Amino acid sequence: MTKPADSVLAPNIDLSSLSPSALEELGKAIEKEKKAARARELDAVKTKIKKVLDDAGLAVADLAHLFPAVGRARPSAPVYRHPSKPSLTWSGKGRRPAWITDYEATGGSLDSLKVT
Repeated sequence: MTKPADSVLAPNIDLSSLSPSALEELGKAIEKEKKAARARELDAVKTKIKKVLDDAGLAVADLAHLFPAVGRARPSAPVYRHPSKPSLTWSGKGRRPAWITDYEATGGSLDSLKVT
């Protein structure tokens, strides 16, 4: 699908002679063309896949089980809870919230904040 790099590049373009604004415009044009080229590639792949499925007498739905749906991860259950503000919780994953580090800095134990 892709051509060798030598045939893709325009011959003898001296980018050093272009102004910053001209380079910016060129960059935007390149990005736009990259998106269009990618869309063309995807369309070609879709066409090939549809042909293979048609030749095999299959539908896309017949293969859906091979590609499980990707959904948003559910929020983790709270493992730690603020002693005086129950609405403040932490799952124990990711960066420690400030209230946890403040609590530990004053001598508090992380184990004492565990949700039972």
